[in-house]
Parts: sequence; structure tokens; C-alpha cells
Amino acid sequence: MVNDKNLIENIVVKKIDADRWMEYRDLRLESLKSDPAAFGSSYEEEKDMTEDEWKRRINNALFALSKDRLIGMIVVVFNDRIKTKHVADIFGV
Repeated sequence: MVNDKNLIENIVVKKIDADRWMEYRDLRLESLKSDPAAFGSSYEEEKDMTEDEWKRRINNALFALSKDRLIGMIVVVFNDRIKTKHVADIFGV
């Protein structure tokens, strides 16, 4: 548990603009490197993704920010099948 009350009070959860895609990419890639077993993807699979792909993926994410710096995220991925398109998976970093 975090004991720094000031840090906890200053965390904001929100969507971010697509122009911050590089920050999203850096957080995601850092997470893939530091804890690869926690993900269904790998650093090697995502490191060369295009700017357009990162911008597309940022739309499905909410970010935790402290002093406007990304410190975490959750991503929602919806199923694209007809019978289950109302079902989503939620992933957190």
C-alpha cells in the first residue's frame, strides 16, 4: 500500500489525446519488458508498431496520471463477434 497521501490525492484517471501516443507506447513497452509474463503480447511484437496503430489503440484506454505523467492504464478490448460484441476484456498496467 502506498503511504504517500499526497501521491494518492494527486492521481487522476482520464482519457488522453492521441497526440500523447508516444507516452502511451513508452509505458506499454516498459511494462512488456519489465513483466512479460503478465501479458498476452510481447515487447518484440509491439516495439515496431506504427504511430497510427498506437493512436488507434489509445482510444480504448484510460490512464492514471500523477502530475500529468502517465503512471498506469487500463485498456478495454471489445469482442468483434456478432453474439459477443457486447463483451469486453479489461487489462491493466
